[in-house]
Amino acid sequence: TPSTGFEVQDLMSEKGVQLQRKEENSFKPQEERARLNHGDKVRFGELEYLVVLVPQKGSEKLTKS
Repeated sequence: TPSTGFEVQDLMSEKGVQLQRKEENSFKPQEERARLNHGDKVRFGELEYLVVLVPQKGSEKLTKS
């Protein structure tokens, strides 16, 4: 991806990937590649992660999406 951010894509895993956008209240199965934004949550099977993007000195500021 460009200089900031990450993408996630399920590669036919057994338990799949689920994504909860910052402004949403529930996880949704993710079949296509998706860009992760600050504050999103991503679930790989039983493991859940909060996406926190921290700008480095000299990089762009994070913006609300």
